[in-house]
Amino acid sequence: MTSGYATDPVMANFKDYGFAAILPKPFNPEKLETVLGSVLSAQG
Repeated sequence: MTSGYATDPVMANFKDYGFAAILPKPFNPEKLETVLGSVLSAQG
């Protein structure tokens, strides 16, 4: 889940909505890599 709205209820409770992680905007390529890596490693 990615959003620019920090107060969005989905961002606060992302797992309740079926998301594995959140990535608040703005983000840099390093943060994207970190979040994707953690999500993909959790799937394996």
